[in-house]
Amino acid sequence: MSGGLSVLATELLQYLLSSDEGYSDEQLKRHFGDRYTQLVPHVNELLMFNRLQLYNQGDSLYYKAIKEEAAAKFAGLGPEQILVYQAIERSGNKGIWTRDIKIGTNIAQNTLTKTLKILEQRNLIKSVRSVVSKSKKLYMVFDMVPAKEITGGPWYSDQEFDHDFVNALGEIIVNIVQKGNIVTLQDIAHKQWLKDAVEMQDEEHQQQGATTAATTAAATAAAANYDW
Repeated sequence: MSGGLSVLATELLQYLLSSDEGYSDEQLKRHFGDRYTQLVPHVNELLMFNRLQLYNQGDSLYYKAIKEEAAAKFAGLGPEQILVYQAIERSGNKGIWTRDIKIGTNIAQNTLTKTLKILEQRNLIKSVRSVVSKSKKLYMVFDMVPAKEITGGPWYSDQEFDHDFVNALGEIIVNIVQKGNIVTLQDIAHKQWLKDAVEMQDEEHQQQGATTAATTAAATAAAANYDW
């Protein structure tokens, strides 16, 4: 035994840790040869210690090791709760609907609802609302930054269309056009027109109220830094 694991379970874990993506069932067969048929109880052993993740990719079953520090997060969770977490984790920054979690895990709705609540309370996952469908919740891992398709990018604030931001940005663009400045496609690609807008707005900011100035500055800075 090593660290509470049997010898073969430890060997299996070390093999799986050598790949961030994990290994398919076929790869395990080739690696362990005749010993492959002995792996079932040791796979269950790793699952019991929260050191193993199983998932399907296409028609293949994959085995992926869970690192020790990550396994500590799952202490006290049951197999169904871990299964739900893994389904959410695979969704990345796009998140996943409750319906799709249910389909992917085949877990009853009542159990799924309780599981999501437990995972949220432990700060393992979080719910977010998409600007496309505000009435539905998407779930993603707690420290994941939602994709701009979900948040709406700089045009939205707290899932609401940011009229002040857009109006301020519009004023900046109109200001450039009225001053006779020519903006080329290359300028846009390098955001040079926004840099010029910042310089032109500096003097005007001195004459604006604090709120308006802050909104305009935020619009300029956010648009300049946004990944168009």
